[in-house]
Amino acid sequence: MASLPPPDSGPLQLVYISVRPELIVRSFASFIAHYRADRAVVLTADNRKREMEAVFSGLGCEVAVLTDSEVLPGHGDIPEHAERNCRLRAALFLRDEVEDFFLALDDDCILLRPLPADHFVANGHMVARYSHPSLSRWKAGSFDEPTSFDRQQWNTGELLAAAGLPERCYAAHQAQILEKARVNAIYAEFLPQIFGPVDEWALYFNVACAREPDKFIQQTATTLFWPESFDSWLPDWFDDDVHFENHYPWLYEPDGALAQAGIASDSDWRIKRGWVAARYAAHHAQRLLNELSNGVYPSIRLDPGGPAITSQTGQLFGFPGMILKVAVECDGRQPLAHSVLTGDRPVAGSLSPEQCVGPRHDLAIRLPEEVGEYTVVFKWQTAAKPAFLALPLFVLPYPRL
Repeated sequence: MASLPPPDSGPLQLVYISVRPELIVRSFASFIAHYRADRAVVLTADNRKREMEAVFSGLGCEVAVLTDSEVLPGHGDIPEHAERNCRLRAALFLRDEVEDFFLALDDDCILLRPLPADHFVANGHMVARYSHPSLSRWKAGSFDEPTSFDRQQWNTGELLAAAGLPERCYAAHQAQILEKARVNAIYAEFLPQIFGPVDEWALYFNVACAREPDKFIQQTATTLFWPESFDSWLPDWFDDDVHFENHYPWLYEPDGALAQAGIASDSDWRIKRGWVAARYAAHHAQRLLNELSNGVYPSIRLDPGGPAITSQTGQLFGFPGMILKVAVECDGRQPLAHSVLTGDRPVAGSLSPEQCVGPRHDLAIRLPEEVGEYTVVFKWQTAAKPAFLALPLFVLPYPRL
């Protein structure tokens, strides 16, 4: 499609969806401080407009506050939160208030320090940043039911695969540059093809980068506290050159993990990066240890023919108190129980004894706090009879985090 060249300098307009005035004003202030942001469009709930306008009134910037009903009449008929946000964002991008090129972001996006001049546009190319290499490989991050975010990734991956398109995850939880005409054309083409939640970042960038690769540069993204905890999922990379934080207020509350470590919301970004990097290193080392020892990612298979639980994984390794993920090959989702034993005694503090697992939902094992040799016993209760498998587990020393 014919389009305008992207601007080679900022600041670009910021475009938000938010119902949390206390968070968005922190986000916008960080962009004023480090990016010279001077204008924004904010979409909010009908009953939050006055409050939103009030928090922006003293910042000396041009901010247009729109409501859900102004942008998408009938939005209340969409019951699922993620799907409703996707449709609201698509309708928002059609508005005249939104400029030809803009930064799309959420209200928990914090800019930690000044950006390089070529962060969003490099040599005339828009920069698209992805946080996971494949939506088809995305695993549920929760320990029970898949979240709406999980379903977004899977739905979008299937939509893109059906169209023969790449399927990287661009939900990087940081500001990204979008071209209004291009994003509106892509949403108009693809959103009518699917019901349910769609990841609007992945839909736009995968289609746009595949169809006009000369317009984009694709790069990996690291955002502090995305994910909130590496117990949920572990990125394939960690880049020390971070600029963004995905802000979780409860981490800074008195009982929060960061507050317990003496880290405040206004602490230097390098202190936050060091805290996150140490935890990434531990989880990455645990993953490598298991893959190198067994030759494959730890996995088990539920075979209904026996029934039986089998595994090519001979042993499991981990570090004290961490979560160890075990992939499960089976038909659909199955209930699977596990116990961590020392001798014949269960170890206190294990995760729920039964989890619902499947090809897209790994089993999560909470490892003992003490170094030593243990046994993990898996139990699969079928209609015919239960099946069992025992694997040795070695909890190795690691510096206390």
